[in-house]
Amino acid sequence: MRAFVRDADSQKKDVGAADLGAQLVAACNRRMAGLLIAARRLNAVAVGSDASLSALGRHAAVSGATKAAPLAIVAVDAGSVARSDEVMRAAAQGRALAWSHQGELGGLLGEVTVAICVVRHESIAGELKRMSAAADAGVAAMADGAAGSRRPEAR
Repeated sequence: MRAFVRDADSQKKDVGAADLGAQLVAACNRRMAGLLIAARRLNAVAVGSDASLSALGRHAAVSGATKAAPLAIVAVDAGSVARSDEVMRAAAQGRALAWSHQGELGGLLGEVTVAICVVRHESIAGELKRMSAAADAGVAAMADGAAGSRRPEAR
């Protein structure tokens, strides 16, 4: 695959599937960080175990909820909170994703560490899900590399 490099010489640079996948993952992570900051500024995030599990539990308790389901973001190093009934239920319903580490989530949300947060803003939650899926595609491209390409010249 050819990609253009923005420099004074306007040279072309070969970019492999793994490199492109890594760039996609990095871009998705930046976008997700920005979305989480935006949700925090809108006061649409429950931060921490107690607030997040409460938000997930409240939504599950309401029968026929008209409000959008909240999206739980669980740090990959969250520990026991990731195995709670509320998080397991949200994951089974497609309302939870694992992303980042506790220290990084905490930094984005103004805390030292955060194991879990819940985004209550429907549009932001939807975009976070899309970015997570795109990042997963980038990880797959990095793992597959050139072997996943249909083009013989890439193999």
